[in-house]
Amino acid sequence: DFGTPLTTKLNELECYIDPAGCSCREINILMAEVGGTIPNEISECTVLVSLLIKSNSVRGTIPSSLGSIRTLKVIDLGRNYLQGSIPSELGLLTQLRILSLERNNL
Repeated sequence: DFGTPLTTKLNELECYIDPAGCSCREINILMAEVGGTIPNEISECTVLVSLLIKSNSVRGTIPSSLGSIRTLKVIDLGRNYLQGSIPSELGLLTQLRILSLERNNL
């Protein structure tokens, strides 16, 4: 059993969350022509250190739930089609060292 799939898919890529929690430390999707949105359920990955979804076709907004992943050190969502504002909750990420959001519609 792979756990419960997140409700939102990035193209055909699904992230599975084990009932005991997500043990994923890195998500790296670079230049893969991936579309879709970033699901709010990503906050269930409480040990995530690096979130790189760069140079794809991801749309929608940056979920404010990212601010609850206190282990994040790197967020790179550059070169997508994200829109809206940058969630103030990202300011809660005291370990964050790199935040790259260039070439979006923010």
